[in-house]
Amino acid sequence: MSLVELDDPQRAVQVDLYMDGAAFDEGIPVHLLLQGFETAQTILDRAYLGLAGRSRFTVEERRHFFLLTKSVKHSSLDSWMDLVLTGVQTSLPVFGALGPTGIWEYSKQAYELLKFAYEAVKHGQQPTYQHTGDGNLEVNNGTVINVYNAPVFNIARASQRVYVDMAKNVTSGAISSFSLSDAHGGAGIRIAQNEAEFFDVPSTIDPEPIDLDCEIFDFNKFEDSGKLRVFDGQALPMKDYRFSVVGNQADSDYIEAMLRRSVRITCLREITVDPLAQEKVVRLQVLKVAA
Repeated sequence: MSLVELDDPQRAVQVDLYMDGAAFDEGIPVHLLLQGFETAQTILDRAYLGLAGRSRFTVEERRHFFLLTKSVKHSSLDSWMDLVLTGVQTSLPVFGALGPTGIWEYSKQAYELLKFAYEAVKHGQQPTYQHTGDGNLEVNNGTVINVYNAPVFNIARASQRVYVDMAKNVTSGAISSFSLSDAHGGAGIRIAQNEAEFFDVPSTIDPEPIDLDCEIFDFNKFEDSGKLRVFDGQALPMKDYRFSVVGNQADSDYIEAMLRRSVRITCLREITVDPLAQEKVVRLQVLKVAA
């Protein structure tokens, strides 16, 4: 695969995690502290795994790849962290060429692609993607074409959810901004109000009901929601979907449905535009269930 060219891939990388907002005026709320650190680690994890071509870490890899902090400043969440990457370069040659600097560069590129794509959708344009002969990826938002290194798309897709979730904290007012930057300056990763609005893509309800044969394997009677698995060869691809019950239907119908291997539902699709994958079904709104 085509890789970014780096002057000094083994250069030590320090990233600054910064979050601010009214929530930090009296101290640092632990749940926001934990989410901030987890988001930072996950962003870099997705770059590592995307380059390695896998979806999760081995126990041994986690010993050699992590963020290390020695202090946290108050009145906001502000912490410098060392990006530790040791002992995997020989077993995974790609990391010998990239090092900590490469992991950080790919993380930033993936964020730039996501921001570019989400901003396009917010302005009514669905981005298009074209692989070039030299192994790069052209992303067209209708007026501008940006070129990214080949692995960036997969890293962006793997890290998409973590950015959407952090953006919700900003739009809800829990925090004012989230950012990761390094000591050498240049573009980093920042989600303030403007960027958070791009990541807030509303869903719509398709008014055309569809019938599906499926298995309901999870149901919460207090929230009238659950999960189901759609079988193959139907109007929706075979996979697991979240669902919500429409109206004041009897909970017992859905509890009993979990005892059967197959039931038929009539539902509406709740969909959203996914900047990386056209249309996405986020939930099924179930009108009725039958044996």
